[in-house]
Amino acid sequence: MAVACGNSFTLVATENGDMYSFGVNSHGQLGDGSPDDKYEPHLVSREDSFAAEEIVMLTASGFLSAAVTKQGSLFTWGYREGIGHRDPGRLSKEHFGNSHVVMVDCGFHNIIVLTASGQVWICGQICPGFSIPPLFDIDAFRLVDPERFNNRKIVMIACGARHMMALDEDVGR
Repeated sequence: MAVACGNSFTLVATENGDMYSFGVNSHGQLGDGSPDDKYEPHLVSREDSFAAEEIVMLTASGFLSAAVTKQGSLFTWGYREGIGHRDPGRLSKEHFGNSHVVMVDCGFHNIIVLTASGQVWICGQICPGFSIPPLFDIDAFRLVDPERFNNRKIVMIACGARHMMALDEDVGR
């Protein structure tokens, strides 16, 4: 089971990997392909929207949503060109160096992904609307150079509105 809350909307994954969503849907953040707000939880079909894969993790931000499946795929939807869509778009392990996705988090206009191999991938923009240039690709996931982490295996990630972090396997030792 998983729950994620965005800007006036909620996503819920059940024990069997189905997803329910409800709330404001101004940017397609509910993942049902509709522009309509839904104030009662409704099922977003796993077969139609998630290639019949079971959802194990959800994240949501302002108007952007993402899910990781038991099979290691990443689905993104909501507001953002490239990383968001009205319908969930699937990115399989081939998009991430042939490694399954194990964790995802959404910021305001950015997403961070952790793969089973400990690699970190990022997409989006840290400071949209500001005069500084984007810090990374807006429309495509890019691998963060492992040297940035002193070649340590990353085991956890998190994303804020305008920052990201990664923890290596030695955290807490």
